[in-house]
Amino acid sequence: MSERRVLKNAALFFGYVQGPGYTTPNLTQMPKWPIIKEKKGGWKMDIEYLLFLQRIRETYVPFLIPFMEAVSYFAISYILFIPAYIYWVKDKEAGRYILTVWGVTNAMNAALKLTVCCYRPWIRDPRVMPAGDAITTATGYSFPSGHSVWSSSLYGSTAYYCHKKRMKVLSVILVCAALLTGFSRNFLGVHTPQDVIVGMSEGFIMTFLIAKAYRYTDEHPETMDKFLLGGALLAVAGMVYIMVKPYPMTYVNGALLVDPVKMRYDGLQDISALIMVMGAVYVDKKWIQYQPVAMKGPQIVVLIAGGAGLYWVITYLRGICIEYAGPEPGRVLFSFLMVFYIMVLVPFVLKMSASKAEGAPQEVGAAE
Repeated sequence: MSERRVLKNAALFFGYVQGPGYTTPNLTQMPKWPIIKEKKGGWKMDIEYLLFLQRIRETYVPFLIPFMEAVSYFAISYILFIPAYIYWVKDKEAGRYILTVWGVTNAMNAALKLTVCCYRPWIRDPRVMPAGDAITTATGYSFPSGHSVWSSSLYGSTAYYCHKKRMKVLSVILVCAALLTGFSRNFLGVHTPQDVIVGMSEGFIMTFLIAKAYRYTDEHPETMDKFLLGGALLAVAGMVYIMVKPYPMTYVNGALLVDPVKMRYDGLQDISALIMVMGAVYVDKKWIQYQPVAMKGPQIVVLIAGGAGLYWVITYLRGICIEYAGPEPGRVLFSFLMVFYIMVLVPFVLKMSASKAEGAPQEVGAAE
């Protein structure tokens, strides 16, 4: 695809995507990368597939648009209730595993997405018209799909846990939920099939690799600290990488087609979550040593309050952090606080309430 055509296609949508009065930061000192061109005469099966779904969507099943939007939104927000519940109530090690898969996959995907810098399908072909409100939230790079990464890592690792616990039906339902989320991104017209396939593959692959890693650290406890430190250092390296690397600088009507600064914000939020997951696992191992117990009166109250608090964290905390700390540190702070809430704060309070109910000392034990 020629650069002229990319700019022409972008101009058709740019005002709607970015909104009136959009201003861009001064990034003129950053090196410009050439736009990746499609091979002349090459297939565009991915675009044709999206156009086929678009015709089906607009002609026969427009009522499915709100449902697919809800499926997509749940997969990057309230889906975190699943590992939180498992961590707090059922099996801490399983919850730790699920959240680690999510953290590693999300960080890896952020680095990959900001390396490839692939534009959205409606920029490649103006016939692609995203459905509903999807275009207003899908303004960044396209490959791989972040929603697919979230769904495959969280649904996928939970399905793996259920399979190990012989809950086969629930495991199948969770895998189907992950696949449905990926399909919703195609159905809504905001991602190509390859965006979804690679994103889903990342999550499913890490589901098995992290399971093997934790199996090894459980068999060799002396390696756990090295595993956690290595994960945190890789995350820090990823944050440095996305801060210093060059990005495409394509302007349409004086405005950037995709603002690298905004993309870095999202990348930093995704990668910083992994640092906090590694840190939270260490804090629990060293000091809290939480283990789920049978829920009684005080613990049930704490659990309900914890769930309500998690809803508030997911729904409102990000905006508050950005407003008071700024867009870049605010996103990092939000990731830290969200993981801290799930893996440290609520388990600590649950342990204290259980100790109080049993008449045991309320100190948090230190690991030997």
